[in-house]
Amino acid sequence: MSNERIAKKIHKVYCKYHLEVRGEEYWTKGDYSLLDESTKDADRYMADFVEEEIAKAEKRGAEKFRNWATSHILLDIKKGNLEYNRGLREARSILEELKESDNV
Repeated sequence: MSNERIAKKIHKVYCKYHLEVRGEEYWTKGDYSLLDESTKDADRYMADFVEEEIAKAEKRGAEKFRNWATSHILLDIKKGNLEYNRGLREARSILEELKESDNV
């Protein structure tokens, strides 16, 4: 979503706030194009903040997922190594039994 689109949504939210909290419709009635440039700049500034916070949250989420996936992959590898080692022990045991039966 572009910065300008977010700024327009911020203005609409402000208009909704103005109506619900102050009990009167804001003079633009949600029409962003009626605002002067300095007011639009303030909405754009808030839009930048919103985009930055969303990016931070997405990054934290990606890092958490990466950490979760890494730990599960490591657990699977460890489990696989344990099963591999157990299989080797069993194979050695079988070989020992076969050697002993050949010697009898």
